[in-house]
Amino acid sequence: MKQRLSFVLITMFLAFLGWGGSLCAQSPRTIELGPYGGMAMTINDINTVNFFSEPGYEYGGLIRYNHDSRWAFRINYAHSMIQSTDTIAGWRPEREKSFRAIINDVSLMFEFNFLDFYTGRIGSTVSPYLFGGISRFTYKTAPLLSREQQIEFAGDSVPQNLKAFNQAWQSMNTGVSYSIPFGFGCKFSISEHLATSIEWRMHYTLTDRLDGLDFLYQGVDNHYFATVKSKDRHDKDGTVMKDKNGNVLKEYEVNIVQGGNPAGGYDLTDQTGLFKEYQQMSNSQSMDWFGSITISLTWKIPLPGGGACRVNSY
Repeated sequence: MKQRLSFVLITMFLAFLGWGGSLCAQSPRTIELGPYGGMAMTINDINTVNFFSEPGYEYGGLIRYNHDSRWAFRINYAHSMIQSTDTIAGWRPEREKSFRAIINDVSLMFEFNFLDFYTGRIGSTVSPYLFGGISRFTYKTAPLLSREQQIEFAGDSVPQNLKAFNQAWQSMNTGVSYSIPFGFGCKFSISEHLATSIEWRMHYTLTDRLDGLDFLYQGVDNHYFATVKSKDRHDKDGTVMKDKNGNVLKEYEVNIVQGGNPAGGYDLTDQTGLFKEYQQMSNSQSMDWFGSITISLTWKIPLPGGGACRVNSY
């Protein structure tokens, strides 16, 4: 992974040295802003190879400052969901680990257009581009339970929605970290003020905790155990709520504790029982990655005093 990152950074540096010029006589300094969305993906200690295994989602918005027709700088906000499962990824299926993480990321990046590009200019309507930068993100991670694990965890009253479980676990597995985002894309000018782009972006993070795995299997005193309690759901008038079939609706309260093995507790640390204390579970030398393939739509706002490429303009 480090070799891939080095190759990408060297390529972007050579682009910076070799293609700094602009074919536009005047600098079309503008602001562009708009939403984007697409598919999120991850590489971690569960899914080590296939970016497209178990895709999640990503959406957000961006503000781009176009310094000229080649160089731009942007601030990017992204809300992402990523996930991986041992039995699907296939690298260590016997471990039976899985996770789902929610990420909120703010990135500051530069962009370099390979071709002279300006939103609204005829003749400069398409350009591939490279980008890179730095980001700060927060994450919340929770393990995913299979149907069989849900039944074992919750007994006969399996929650149809494990939201309470995810919220309880994520409250204990939150963090803040930094990453190096980079990638490439292609821009299209579709009108005088509108542009769109499609891009592939990856984040090399500075954390190994996105997947929620410890480096070593800890002793049973450090295992996490979950218990679930249910109670009847009531409306504002205190009446017991029922579904259309007359079944009483339930509310679920999940409690997660470390150690102690409470009565009825479900071991979230090692459900398989196959591993010995302090046996290696994940690789602490390999940081986690996340990324996305997205499409954006932006609106151009000319800046006062910013010259524009007016030749052959709309």
